[in-house]
Amino acid sequence: MYRGTSYSDLSLFPDVQLPLKFKMPEFTKYNGTGCLYIHLKIYCGELGRPGQNERLRIQLFQRSVTGPALTWFIKNSTQFKTWDFLTSLFLDQYKFSTEAAPDRLTLRRMSRKSSESFREYAQRWRETAAQVTPAMDEREMMNSFLPTLSPFQFTALFSCVDRSFSDLIRKEEMLEEGIRLGRIKALEDPSTSNAYGRSSQSRSDEEELPVSAVILGQSSVSRRPPKQKSRPFPTQALGLAPDPSGVEQKRKRVFTPLRYSLNRGL
Repeated sequence: MYRGTSYSDLSLFPDVQLPLKFKMPEFTKYNGTGCLYIHLKIYCGELGRPGQNERLRIQLFQRSVTGPALTWFIKNSTQFKTWDFLTSLFLDQYKFSTEAAPDRLTLRRMSRKSSESFREYAQRWRETAAQVTPAMDEREMMNSFLPTLSPFQFTALFSCVDRSFSDLIRKEEMLEEGIRLGRIKALEDPSTSNAYGRSSQSRSDEEELPVSAVILGQSSVSRRPPKQKSRPFPTQALGLAPDPSGVEQKRKRVFTPLRYSLNRGL
């Protein structure tokens, strides 16, 4: 059942007045997902000095929530007599959001979607990494991000492990441009999906090549020459019967007898 509809019934603190020349901030909205402790800090920062008034702080908190979080606030608004009690109930209600926040395992399981560019994926991954606690430094981010790429990209961009994220993005975009212009050939393992949307075909008449980027005309991949099949000794052409055991017989030498002695011939 609804209560009265008067202003005093619908307002948490009917006697609270906004400060003179107060301009309502554009509060960041919380919908029940993400770290709620971070949201509380953002809310107090956006409210500024007027937030020192506890009742005003409670009254305006509903402007910083939306969706299920706003519904929860309205249903429990009569209990919010102090700021500490409000935040205590708020943290208990949505503590699962903090417990389910992204961690390092979440980052390792991420992968690039077929519909997004490399820059979009890198930015999405970086935004997710910013939510991990404790915070990751640049080196740890690079060590965690590179294994999420395809084998081709991992090999081509491995030299950026000690560089910044922006350097990594620039090098990958240069790599894609080189492939588009035909200056670089992307060789993919047939068992894996191609990172650049090209279908991988099986190589039946050549050896399997490692996953790498080959600059046309300067390939560092050495190919073994095709093996030549040994030809059998032409025994039939010499008038010899083939050896049933499979071993070729040597042709017997025939010597013409001399009519005089060897000493006389010398």
